[in-house]
Amino acid sequence: MKFPFVKMSGAGNDFIMVEHDRFAGMGERDIGRVVAELCVRRLSIGADGLVTLKVTGENRVRMIYFNADGSRAGMCGNAGRCASRYAFREGWAAEALTLEADDGVHRAEIVGDEVRLGMRDPRILNPSLEREYENRLLRGVWMDTGVPHVVFWVDDVEAVDVPGAGRSFRCAEEFQPEGTNVNFVEVRGPSVLRLRTYERGVEAETLACGTGAVAAAVAAHLDRGVPSPVSVRVRGGELEVRFRSSEGRVTDASLKGDARVVYEGEVEIPIDRP
Repeated sequence: MKFPFVKMSGAGNDFIMVEHDRFAGMGERDIGRVVAELCVRRLSIGADGLVTLKVTGENRVRMIYFNADGSRAGMCGNAGRCASRYAFREGWAAEALTLEADDGVHRAEIVGDEVRLGMRDPRILNPSLEREYENRLLRGVWMDTGVPHVVFWVDDVEAVDVPGAGRSFRCAEEFQPEGTNVNFVEVRGPSVLRLRTYERGVEAETLACGTGAVAAAVAAHLDRGVPSPVSVRVRGGELEVRFRSSEGRVTDASLKGDARVVYEGEVEIPIDRP
């Protein structure tokens, strides 16, 4: 099986973009196996995930997101922004478009070199989470912003063992059956956060996480009074989160940041491998 692809990056989150028809006739298990193979760094293209795309109407595009391990996820904010840029670049849609994902319908807008993506309203699962890690009490919030996220407050995000701590909480019993993404957030100013994320499905720290940035901003607003818009600084760049808030409920969240093409090419993957 040989097909063209485009490699894209959104604030350091990198993705393989493929037209949906390239996987026509394949079951989801086989697609997942191919995705996992393509996302392996140094041995293949390498990426945090893969997105399949197809046009479903005028200025309307459908994306399906797969994590690097081949599992399917409801949403990925930075992948959604890259998908929107891809659709605009290919002439499938105008600067304002509708993006369909497994978690619902989103509005997207191309803003110069950046893309703003409307996100699903967050759903708070536990507003006052407390957990211990290496004899230290961590406090935070658990919510769903398209996929589940734990947000823990820390004094210095650079001092956190993100791979170790993230791995310890990712599959904890209270977050079953899906598991959770794990975020560590430092409040740096009135509307500035620093964020590091351990992503499930990648099973490692990534340079950015869009749904994690939204979760961090919403948690900072509800728990610390941080107002919109919020600048979320990640290792791969900077993201802006905007939202509305009324009576303790956050709505109309959006995520903005860079979304760019890194390179494009053609890849061949054997489909008869066990």
